[in-house]
Amino acid sequence: MVILRRMRTLLFPPFLALLAIIFWSASLQIPSASVLDFECLVCHGVNVVKNPLWQLGALSLERDPPKQRSESEIVVASDSVTGLPSLDDQDRVFQLEIPSTSATASADLEGGEDEIDKQKEIGEFFQELQRNSSSTIADRNSTLEDSSQAGERPLQPPNDPSIARNASINPPSISSLTADGQEEKRAIQEVERLMQFLRRSGSGQVKKSPQDCQGRNVYVYDLPPKFNADLLKQCETLLPWMSMCDFVRNSGMGLPVSIDAARDFLTPRGSWFKTHQYALEMIFHARILDYSCRVLDPSLADVFYVPYYAGLDVMRSNFMPNVSSAQRDVLGDELMTWLTKQPSTWKTGDRRDHVIALGKISWDFRRMTSDARWGSNLLARADMANVTKLLIERHPWHPNDVGVPHPTFFHPGSDADITTWQARVLRDDVRPSLVAFAGQPRPGQAGSIRGELIRQCTARSDLCRSLDCGSRACFGPEATLGLFLASDFCLQPVGDSPTRRSVFDSLLAGCIPVFFDPFTAYYQYPWHLPSNGSAYSVMIAADSVTDVDIVGELQKIPFARRKEMRHFIVHEILPGIVYAQPGSKLEKFEDAFDVAMKNVIARVASREIYDSSELR
Repeated sequence: MVILRRMRTLLFPPFLALLAIIFWSASLQIPSASVLDFECLVCHGVNVVKNPLWQLGALSLERDPPKQRSESEIVVASDSVTGLPSLDDQDRVFQLEIPSTSATASADLEGGEDEIDKQKEIGEFFQELQRNSSSTIADRNSTLEDSSQAGERPLQPPNDPSIARNASINPPSISSLTADGQEEKRAIQEVERLMQFLRRSGSGQVKKSPQDCQGRNVYVYDLPPKFNADLLKQCETLLPWMSMCDFVRNSGMGLPVSIDAARDFLTPRGSWFKTHQYALEMIFHARILDYSCRVLDPSLADVFYVPYYAGLDVMRSNFMPNVSSAQRDVLGDELMTWLTKQPSTWKTGDRRDHVIALGKISWDFRRMTSDARWGSNLLARADMANVTKLLIERHPWHPNDVGVPHPTFFHPGSDADITTWQARVLRDDVRPSLVAFAGQPRPGQAGSIRGELIRQCTARSDLCRSLDCGSRACFGPEATLGLFLASDFCLQPVGDSPTRRSVFDSLLAGCIPVFFDPFTAYYQYPWHLPSNGSAYSVMIAADSVTDVDIVGELQKIPFARRKEMRHFIVHEILPGIVYAQPGSKLEKFEDAFDVAMKNVIARVASREIYDSSELR
């Protein structure tokens, strides 16, 4: 049944055109539209949302994935902000252990005519791609996964391709919503029910004793190296404009941060790394290999983990010229063939006992047409429908997509590391700045509010500080964490897709996130963030930003309320959103990996299947 009557798509044509232009800078941005408009009342940290309006933009069910998130979206601050530590020139992007032949990956990407020529070539390639690309939006239903046969029933998109092609269609106003408004309301109700289902299905009683693994045994497939280790060896060429080799070291945590006088606030030493936002697959793989209830005999397993680095696979193909859809899907196809030959439940069962972690957003793996120039079809396959997918950004209407935190720069090795950092975050009740924003404006992105937020912040420089992340300053923790530690509130507008790594950086620093779209966090992370968003965040209507004094509204929230929210973040949220180092032994706390595995095991044990028929 069609849930949405109208759709507005801002996908490949503007996406690729802007991408070609922005390639001239050191950080890549691929714009997208804001997902939702809300009428919202902000009052003392309590968020009241009314009249939810599905703006028919980036998240349009199965058919219209948002613009691809930039590889440089890891926000980095410039040195222009007084009092913030400056970055050295050695910061790079993501890395597990790889051969030393990749040492040359550290070459400065901002210097030399060769790098300029490379960026020109990339820009020219995308200009040509944009000229030759026809609409990739229409007629996608023919390639949608047969999810009803596989047991998963996502909402279906509109079938009218004329709506999907019309990138300039205006969303209906609140006052004009009639039947369409009801459809949009039902779509919002569905995603809220899905979040409740995910919280419920993952909240079963799981034995915590490390000595008792009954019902908790995990088998990790020993995949051929082409599915993981061999991809790491290609770190020099995963992206055409920079090397990824420094970022895949240390099991994906990246290079350690060297602590000096300018970085002495990063405590304890040995816990901070230059971690790439797309490092989840490597970090999760390293942690699960050390899992206390890992078994080597698949006949003993309750859960099966598939360590395929699909994010790295799709990353390398998205920016290669002359790569066909079939070529993008080669490893995924070979993986399915390999799994059917294994002595596990993949072939004989419904695959609800299988799980995979994916280091990029859901849309990168849901290419809907055979001729589309972006992404793979890994998650658009019927044989993957029932697998639990752990993603940094989930598909809002897929019950087997589960959002897990973006990796941050902090990787504790013990409980003491966490308590030491908690004490540092709570050391100063009064912070120098009320509001902070780390990011870049998006002048060519329709519906972006970033420029307005930066304008307002600049106008209130006594209370707000803004960091421009245009020079890869956010590839390390120094600038962003320094700013966030000094601020009460951190603005979190959508980027190239609804979610942002910056959300977790701000929570790590005890900086209260200010959201402008519920899909940034509220509809993403059912196991790692509380269902009561007002306990740790503020929501402000994206469509009211130009009419609201953001800094003034946040200033109205009492100091005592800010302190209460910060303590809640630090004590109740922070330990569960960081990924501990492989081999670490946490006894008091559960990190992001522990929380995910506990809920995966409970979910598999419950065997509960989501039924959306009530809303259809």
